[in-house]
Amino acid sequence: MRTLIFLLFSTIAFSQVQPGGWSFGLGVNFVDYTATLAKNQFGTVQTTLDFKPGEYFNTGNWNLGFPRINATYYWKKNIAIDAAFSLNRIERIGDSGFNSDNDEFISVDLNAEYRLLNSSFLIQPYILAGLGITKAPIVSNVGIALNTGVGLDLWTRGNFGFFTKTMFRYGGADAKLLPHTLHTLGLNYRMSSYRKSRSRGGCLVNKRF
Repeated sequence: MRTLIFLLFSTIAFSQVQPGGWSFGLGVNFVDYTATLAKNQFGTVQTTLDFKPGEYFNTGNWNLGFPRINATYYWKKNIAIDAAFSLNRIERIGDSGFNSDNDEFISVDLNAEYRLLNSSFLIQPYILAGLGITKAPIVSNVGIALNTGVGLDLWTRGNFGFFTKTMFRYGGADAKLLPHTLHTLGLNYRMSSYRKSRSRGGCLVNKRF
């Protein structure tokens, strides 16, 4: 039993990113309007908010874009500040095709992230909230969005890892920006490195190198 517990701990514990450290990410983004927009009786997409959980994982309505670039600063023990840039082209709004000469989607986001586990775990789930400035087709050329969402970092024992994140972005009741979800997936690289060594009591501790 002790061996099993030790193996489990060794699997999920890794070198930490301490407060004051940085990580950087590069990946793809997916913009989806289907799960958040209402329709009228004729089936035309409206600007009003309407959550449809059944459409959330309907990837056929997602708009794929590249890149998603982000920089994360680990401010406190469980709190990080993340700045990100996303570029996309909108081909689908709702479940119908979208044709426009102005289909460019550009987003700059600044979010605070609260880590649900301490930094000694390979798996790092978190919740987030923040603001974004977005240039998007339909309704308004540029709008400010309120961001809320969840994310997950999966680190290796080196400096690299994977991330995935999903955000709901709401532009307000005046419809300056169509409500939508922004999903991201990619690779992380962290600047600070730590290694594990044994203390005299047999406990794992972290040392910088």
